[in-house]
Formats: sequence, C-alpha cells, structure tokens
Amino acid sequence: GQTETRFCLEEGPSYVAIAGPNSDTASIGSVGAQLTDEKIANDFALDWVRLPITSSISLTVDAQDGGGVLRTSVACRAGQQVTVLSGPSVARGSTDAVHTNVDTSVCNAAVLVITNEHQTSATPSSRSNATYDVASS
Repeated sequence: GQTETRFCLEEGPSYVAIAGPNSDTASIGSVGAQLTDEKIANDFALDWVRLPITSSISLTVDAQDGGGVLRTSVACRAGQQVTVLSGPSVARGSTDAVHTNVDTSVCNAAVLVITNEHQTSATPSSRSNATYDVASS
C-alpha cells in the first residue's frame, strides 16, 4: 500500500541507510503498566513507545518538567500499512494527552508516537529535555 503524503517522509530511507533504524524509546508491556520520568529533547524531538497488542488500551501522557509541548498519537502497522488509530492529543502544562479505548489487536506493531514541539529558541546553543509520564489502563 501507499502511505498518504501527510504521513510520508521523503528523506526517510536515506536517513535509515546512513544511521540505521531507530529503536523504540521505551515500551509498555501490558495494560496497566506505566512509564515515569521519560526524557525527550526540546526543539522538535520524537519518541516511540511500543504498546501491547490488545483489544483496548487507554493512555494518559502527562508533561512534567522542562516545558514540553507533547503532541501524541497512536500508530499501527498492519502488514505494510501504517495508520493512525488515535490522536493527535497534546500534553502541555496541566493538560494531559488522552487516548481512550484504542484497539491495537489489528496491528502487527503499535506505538505511542510523541513529538516535542517546544522550541527553546530559533537556534538553541545547547540541548534541554522535557520529561513525561505515561499511564495505561
């Protein structure tokens, strides 16, 4: 199948050829598990959190320290197709990102995709991190 243009990164294959594929940042092994104090760089970074294959999982992403603006979605790979099952939902300050009753049972692999859209400056001179927690139920 063809990936829709809005989900396509034309330069992606070149990046993989040079740097190799990225691995998951973390994983939630079962419904009810949680992650605490995960770090994600500010200034447009990306994390992938592997999710269990299940008929229903709900996720809450809580932005903690570091000023993160965390745009989240749940993506599913079924065969060669990648689809977005839930999202986007943004965690920022006291507002959590929430994904409710997501069915990943149709997926070969499922991930919670988190991008940090917080920009510290137009040309940051150093790297800073935001932290976040993920709860599943």
